[in-house]
Amino acid sequence: MQISVVMAVYNGKLYVQQAIDSILQQTYRDFEFIIVNDGSTDKTIEILNDIQDPRVRLIHLPQNGGAASALNMGIQNAKGKWIAIQDADDLSCPTRLEDQISYVEEHLGIAAVGTLKKCISGKTEVPERRLRN
Repeated sequence: MQISVVMAVYNGKLYVQQAIDSILQQTYRDFEFIIVNDGSTDKTIEILNDIQDPRVRLIHLPQNGGAASALNMGIQNAKGKWIAIQDADDLSCPTRLEDQISYVEEHLGIAAVGTLKKCISGKTEVPERRLRN
């Protein structure tokens, strides 16, 4: 396994399902997906427990300790050669992992790779001009 995708989530019921789906629908399929529930008190727990994909490993923390601590817990449990971070309110393009692993395989001396971002509105519509800023 090349990639471990790690996500920390705390009370993410509004967007976490979309974030999860954007990873599970990747064109690159050989990954594990570690989701650390950082003591959520909303419906996040139910959303996570409904996941049936065998690539997903859930870690439920009893109380909120912060995103950095939860991400570190996920990384410590990762088995992949590379770690990809996915925020619980982010959407990944379908070829994200495929593009990133291709890049690191073609550039063997690198230690990290990133991507550009495109901001999108949440529940309240935000003008495109403001999103770019």
